[in-house]
Amino acid sequence: MGKDSKLTEAQVEFYSDKLCFLWEQYMKFLGVGIIASGATLGLLANAATQRLVTQEISLVFSLAIGLAGIGGACFLGCRWMCQIVMERQIYADPKVAKEYFALVNTSEPSALKYESRVEFYYWLNNRVKFVAAGCLISSWICAIWAVIYVVVTAA
Repeated sequence: MGKDSKLTEAQVEFYSDKLCFLWEQYMKFLGVGIIASGATLGLLANAATQRLVTQEISLVFSLAIGLAGIGGACFLGCRWMCQIVMERQIYADPKVAKEYFALVNTSEPSALKYESRVEFYYWLNNRVKFVAAGCLISSWICAIWAVIYVVVTAA
């Protein structure tokens, strides 16, 4: 612990555990988003290959597939950006970290190579996650509407 620090060792340990827990939960959220987007794409593509899509719903169905794809890509982007931001948080002093990687003759991680981008990734990640969730939910709404339309018109 630094001499200027007002936190006790117990507080640092407490907050470290909480931050680790929150990081794990956020990664689970992104993982669920990636899996849900992939599953949605798989189901919609399967319905399309089974010729269950009629001419009347093809536009909405295509929109659902496109939105699920955009949502999945955004979730993957969030996952990647989070990794870069977290790496940057771990390497507290970039100068010392760069010296270490030079000393052990290892290439620097992206968080140190592109240090100027880390703030932008942080800013972008805070917005893209909402785009990802919105696209996935919109995809589900379009797909559910298409199913309801087919069921109602078939009756």
